[in-house]
Amino acid sequence: KIPEKKVSVVYHGSDHLDQIEVDEKKIQSQLIHLKNKPFLLYVGKRHRYKNYEVLLNVFAKSKIIKDNFCIILFGGETVSESELKFFNTLGVHKKIFHVNGSDDILKYLYSNAQVMVSTSTYEGFGLNILEGIRQGCEVIAKDTKVFREIYGNKLNYFQDSDELQNFLEKLNYKKTQNSPNSEIRKDFNWTKTTDETLKIYEK
Repeated sequence: KIPEKKVSVVYHGSDHLDQIEVDEKKIQSQLIHLKNKPFLLYVGKRHRYKNYEVLLNVFAKSKIIKDNFCIILFGGETVSESELKFFNTLGVHKKIFHVNGSDDILKYLYSNAQVMVSTSTYEGFGLNILEGIRQGCEVIAKDTKVFREIYGNKLNYFQDSDELQNFLEKLNYKKTQNSPNSEIRKDFNWTKTTDETLKIYEK
């Protein structure tokens, strides 16, 4: 029951990875098992509403996707015994890699992924989506109201597993190097976030 006039919305910035230097040769030597393999990228935690099982089920179901890609899970919790059992049950345990690391590795993965997949059914913002788009990573995300509000047509959306599968099967299977998104650079930066926050206090 808070009056709307008392509510202000300020979006996050996205330029926090810009100054991170990426030593590609060093990172490639760290990720030697992924060399020259086109990959789908999943970033962050994987519990409950994150709904990431839908990605694994689609991956296991489609021979086209499974034959042409592996999946990198970056960050989040350590892969549990139940997850390993799930991977084995689906028959995809040799195609899924969990990677932890610093921001330079994350930036490298954003820039080299075929697509980043966000399966979450509920988010307040989805900062990893913003990071990915800024670094030139194509993104497909579960169709939610908050993503539509913030990102509009800057990413792809799926309603269900069939739509996700259809999108992934149509991807270019050649490894690509993406270019940063200039529109995101303009609209989402920490200077703008700071200025808009300050104006709220000044009022």
